Amino acid sequence: MRKYIVFGAILALASPVHAQNTLPANIADDLYITLAEIRANSLDIFLFFSGPDGGPISKQEFVTTNLPDGVVEKQLERPLLERLFGLLDANSNGELSLLEWKSGIDRDLKFADQNNDGRITLKELSTARENMNFGDAIEMIF
Repeated sequence: MRKYIVFGAILALASPVHAQNTLPANIADDLYITLAEIRANSLDIFLFFSGPDGGPISKQEFVTTNLPDGVVEKQLERPLLERLFGLLDANSNGELSLLEWKSGIDRDLKFADQNNDGRITLKELSTARENMNFGDAIEMIF
């Protein structure tokens, strides 16, 4: 199964909903983030890794970058970044270009935005998560 990477704002909405705490339908359908917002945030994340020159990002730069506190446990940070770099480096040249980054984001957004309306609702996110295996979910670190 292809690995999917879904970033911060989506992850913030992605807390498991337990049966006894089911959200009303209007909240599940009306709570959303737009694809434009996600793309803008993802560009900020790319620039965080690449610095002011805008990339490309070497594997060394990517995996040795210190993430903000609370994103992931410090001992898991480097292995997770190495794995994420491997998923994003589509041509396996050891560098991550902005084009590769954007392609990965677009692929993931297409997977999550099931009705192609330009936004991802909590309901769509829940469905997307159900279609991912545990390993895919672990890779959602932003």
